[in-house]
Amino acid sequence: MNLAKDFFRKQPLSAFIAIFFIFLHAYNYSSSWMLIGDLTEAFVISFLCVVAVYFLLLKLSKNKIKAGMYTMLFTLFFFYKGFFKTAISSVIGTDLQFRYNILIASVLFVSGIYFIHRLNESRVLKLNLFFNVLFTIYIIVDLANVGYDKIVCPQRVLELEAENPGNTGMNKFSKQAHKPNIYFLVFDEYSSSLSLKDNFRFDNSPLDSFLLSRGFFLSSHSKSNYTYTVFSISSTLNMNYFKNAIDMKFPDDFGLVWDCIYDNKVMQLLNDEGYKIYNFSAFNFKDHPATNENFSKFWAMKFVYGNSFLSVFKVIQKWYDKKYNTKQLQSVFNEFDKVLKNEMENQRFVYLHFLLPHHPYKFTKIGKEKSIFEYSKDDRYNTQGYLDQLSFSNRIIFKLIDEIQLKDKNSIIVLEGDHGNRFYPFNEKGFNKNYYTDKSAFRNLNAYYFFDKNYSKLNDSISPVNSFRVIFSQYFNKNYYQLRDSCCF
Repeated sequence: MNLAKDFFRKQPLSAFIAIFFIFLHAYNYSSSWMLIGDLTEAFVISFLCVVAVYFLLLKLSKNKIKAGMYTMLFTLFFFYKGFFKTAISSVIGTDLQFRYNILIASVLFVSGIYFIHRLNESRVLKLNLFFNVLFTIYIIVDLANVGYDKIVCPQRVLELEAENPGNTGMNKFSKQAHKPNIYFLVFDEYSSSLSLKDNFRFDNSPLDSFLLSRGFFLSSHSKSNYTYTVFSISSTLNMNYFKNAIDMKFPDDFGLVWDCIYDNKVMQLLNDEGYKIYNFSAFNFKDHPATNENFSKFWAMKFVYGNSFLSVFKVIQKWYDKKYNTKQLQSVFNEFDKVLKNEMENQRFVYLHFLLPHHPYKFTKIGKEKSIFEYSKDDRYNTQGYLDQLSFSNRIIFKLIDEIQLKDKNSIIVLEGDHGNRFYPFNEKGFNKNYYTDKSAFRNLNAYYFFDKNYSKLNDSISPVNSFRVIFSQYFNKNYYQLRDSCCF
């Protein structure tokens, strides 16, 4: 006991235990949706940064215990700046909230450094022992909570609805000689033309006319089955509804669908059919990882760093994000062009998922980057921003359809919005429309191109859950019948 106490008293562990606690606590708080693997890279980088700060402060202070204490304060301030800010704002009031709370938090941080600097060796050792033991206890408590939640507590599981007998698609391989290339084009939060007309007074007939002229079938009254991307895409790629996906929480229930997306039914069937799969999306599929930043990792990083000191440099972050997103968009176009140029390759499935016209609204209607000051705004309810980015999305759709039909005429194209716009402007009565009233958030773009123009199984209200059921039954001799088109909320 004395040996352990002496060890905790004389070793500068608090900073390193603190960084471990911060990530463990983040996972413990959000383990229902966060994948622990998404934290690994960020934890390693953060830990190495803490080590670098410690050795820098050790060189300046010449005292390993004080250097450890300084590093601990720096780590806590860096990651919990937002929480300090909220606490200070609650004390000093909202009038001073935006003007002085960062300054006050910084003064408190510097005061803590000065306080430790003034302590004699004996008191520093006692304080060091206190924090080492404190964070160790925190870690033990969090580990116990994680273990309890994972082992003892019943885990909620999101299950797919059972298939009706005779509706299972059990024929393993199709007898069809021609297995068409399939292109699945998803534009995030793209509303149907009827919804755009009703809610935004926006005329989207140029897109409709273009698609009809290219032989598409338009599901003009389509509604998505879910209004969150992860549930919508998972349902579409599993060709089924979830049994218990009602009153879902955002993002608490995201973790329920990661496995469903990773090992989805459409990818299983296409693999059995010998298809080569190109995954230009933000979702990991089995044997086909995401080419863009993984969706689950994005949310994990947003949660861990959202209240950190990095948020002070929001403009710089936004500038980097804007440049990164533009670069990613161009990269996808380049990779997609390479796929199309390989005309000898048959039996391919290409999934392209664009975070357009979904906010943040970083592009003008012609695709030019907006200024950093425009892009930095919280623009979810910016109607013009949405419509500008939708117009840019149309330009991308024109380009993609032109290229596909020029180089791969005998193909299938599924073009959809995974859901409609969830952020409508307030009307003259101050009432905000939402999916509990007119279901506008479900009303999505949905269009199909079949190389043989056989649209007999489609109707103008078909929803994404039935898209691949139709394709597999019509072109792969599978026994899939259409499900009832329904909105789940």
